[in-house]
Amino acid sequence: MVYLTTAYAPYFALNAVEDEGAALIVEVDTDHLDPARCFPDEDFVAQCLAYQEKRPLVAVHDGVQADFGAYQYLYALSVERLGNLAYRGTIPADAITRYVSLTPESQPELCMMSMDPCISPLNYQFCGPKYRSIIAWLFGDREDFEVWGAGPVPGWPPPEQVSAMQSVWKNRAGISVITKGGSL
Repeated sequence: MVYLTTAYAPYFALNAVEDEGAALIVEVDTDHLDPARCFPDEDFVAQCLAYQEKRPLVAVHDGVQADFGAYQYLYALSVERLGNLAYRGTIPADAITRYVSLTPESQPELCMMSMDPCISPLNYQFCGPKYRSIIAWLFGDREDFEVWGAGPVPGWPPPEQVSAMQSVWKNRAGISVITKGGSL
C-alpha cells in the first residue's frame, strides 16, 4: 500500500529524512487513481471500531488488518475524517502533478509545527485546517498558513508570536517546488 494524506505529508516526509537530506512531498491528483485500488487507512477503521465497540485499539487493529478488503468502501470517509487513504499498487506517473523538496535545516520552525500530530479523527477535526494549510503554503498556493488549528482563541496569540509567524511565512529558504514542466 502507498499511503496518501491531505494533512500529514510534512510529518511523514520529515520522519523519512536521513542525515542531512531533504524531505520530499509529492502531490497526487486522485482523479488519476483507480478507485478499486483505494482503501481507508487501517488506523482510521481500527480507531472508529475501537470507539464504537468500546474496546482497546490494540484489540481491534489486527482484526482490521486481517479482513482489510471488507472495509474498502470506507476510503472516501477515511480521507474526509482522517485525511488519509491507502492505495494498493504503484501511483501512476500521470497522477503526480508536482512535488516539494524541503531542507529541514532551513525551516526549523516549520518543521517543529509539522511534527506534532496525533493522527486520529479527533485531531484531524481540530488541526486538519492547520496541516492542510501548511501543505498549501509549501506548494506556494497561499502566502501564510493557519497556526491555531480550528481557529484562534480570543486574545491569543500574543503579538510576539504573530510577529514570529510572519517571519516564518516570508522565509521560503530550502523549499523548491517542482512541477511536470519544471521548477516554480
